[in-house]
Amino acid sequence: MTFSQEQHPRPLMTRIRQTEMSEYCHQHWLTKLCFIVIMFLCIQSADGDSDWMQNCGVCHCNWNSGKKTADCKNLTITAIPDDLSSELQVIDFSHNIIPELRREEFIEANIQNLHKIFLKNCTIQAVNRDALKGLPILIELDLSHNFIKVLHVGTFKGLAKLRNLVMNNNQIEILENYLFADLPFLSRVEFKDNRLKRVEIHAFTQLPVLKSVYLESNHLTVLSKETFLYMPKLIHLSLAANRWNCTCELQEFRDFAIANRLYTPPTDCNEPPQLSAKLWNEVPSENFACKPRILGSVRSFVEAQSDNITLPCRIEGSPRPNVTWLYNKRAINPNDPRFRILNSAEQHRTENANTFNSELRIFGVRSSDKGSYTCIADNRGGRAEAEFQLLVNGDYYSALDGTGGMSGVGGIGTVQTDSQSNILLVICLIVITLLLLLIVVVLVICWYCRRIKTYQKDSTMLSENGLISSKLDKTHNSSMLEGSVIMEMQKSLLTEVNPVEKPPRRTELETIDSGGGSSDDGHEIKKTLLDETQFVSCSSTRSLSYKKASTVNKSHKATFVFMHMPPKYAPLEKDKKRIEGRPHDEY
Repeated sequence: MTFSQEQHPRPLMTRIRQTEMSEYCHQHWLTKLCFIVIMFLCIQSADGDSDWMQNCGVCHCNWNSGKKTADCKNLTITAIPDDLSSELQVIDFSHNIIPELRREEFIEANIQNLHKIFLKNCTIQAVNRDALKGLPILIELDLSHNFIKVLHVGTFKGLAKLRNLVMNNNQIEILENYLFADLPFLSRVEFKDNRLKRVEIHAFTQLPVLKSVYLESNHLTVLSKETFLYMPKLIHLSLAANRWNCTCELQEFRDFAIANRLYTPPTDCNEPPQLSAKLWNEVPSENFACKPRILGSVRSFVEAQSDNITLPCRIEGSPRPNVTWLYNKRAINPNDPRFRILNSAEQHRTENANTFNSELRIFGVRSSDKGSYTCIADNRGGRAEAEFQLLVNGDYYSALDGTGGMSGVGGIGTVQTDSQSNILLVICLIVITLLLLLIVVVLVICWYCRRIKTYQKDSTMLSENGLISSKLDKTHNSSMLEGSVIMEMQKSLLTEVNPVEKPPRRTELETIDSGGGSSDDGHEIKKTLLDETQFVSCSSTRSLSYKKASTVNKSHKATFVFMHMPPKYAPLEKDKKRIEGRPHDEY
């Protein structure tokens, strides 16, 4: 045993060493092989990096937070470029000029592996329903600070991985039903500083992980609690800076928001005036009330056709209003057995659970019961009234004559008018009256201006043609006269044209000097008559010539007349100068 043990130790050690050496060599070769593989992969990766960075067009591509990113800001791009690498994961197109996102624009650009897209301040006005197709792994989309007015249902269809949607500072007015359908991972939605007026009940349906909704700084007045009722993960709801109308229409949602700790101050009321600027959590729930409203006529006539009559008053309001009946502006005596008031809610009308009926029943109607009956409904929201005019014993026909007639006899007559109709009618009458007055004033002004112009024109014509008219009249009249009348008018014309006193005749001078003489007197008379005959013939000819000359040219002077006068009737030199200096109109 001892000898054998001493002979075999060396081969055993040799085998152990050989085994260790083989294992070492094996590990060494494995290490070298891994190193070679890693180096090869690094080289391939470097080659790949160089490829996607080089295919970046006008944008700047780099690694950012472990993602392949393209920075395309402020490059005046007008559309999604088609020369970008398909390996890009994040693209920032902010501050460019892209007026719209067209149909399947990202598919055509072959950039469908995007995780994040930023399109802020790009002047986008419209987003096609299929613009975002082909982005199945998109996580975040930012379209804020644009001019988008409408989001069509189906715009976000296919974005199954979308988590954050930012639409702040746009012009969107309505969030339609099922706008965000089939987005199971959507957790944050922002619509700040838009023009939202309505969010429909099913707008946020099928969003199981939605946590935050931002709707502040919009034009919302009312929301329904059903809109956010089936969101188990919702923890933040921002509603400040809206135009909330704190009435019964908002009461249910307000209670829901406070009960689920979704209320975030400073969300306050804008209407009604008594609650303006008050925070929701400072106003009791019962103060979110709707003013009562009378359904039907607010003023009507009723004729009593039997001994008993019922006056119905149908009211809508929340909370339930208190109803009071007045007779001629005085409360009805509750102890009078002939009057009974019955109030009830409508049980079979599902469209509105806030409708109530109040009836006044009068038994044994008398003539003394006629008059005005008023139904008054009031609650924390306000007050409404309806008036019934009861007619008894033929008073209906007198009322018919006094009010201008009503259709139907018996029961509730036709509505005479209500307050709103009266106001509208008065406004229309005032407007029509003002228009008529304006038309009358314009017509009077036009007539006055026309008359002034006509008067000025007539005055000008008279001042220019006065002399011609007078001459024409004299010529017409002279044609009607004969004999001595013609001679007398011609003499008066000469006197008017040349108003110089005639010198005494020779017969008169000789009579004065000699005192008479029958033979000489006869001779002189004949001579004088002969001279006058010649003068008449000459003066008539010259008078016609003067009239023709004055018609042709008004500027001719009267010297045309006395230039051809016989020396016997010629004016003195000083009178001639005085006549020539006168204006022609004086003749």
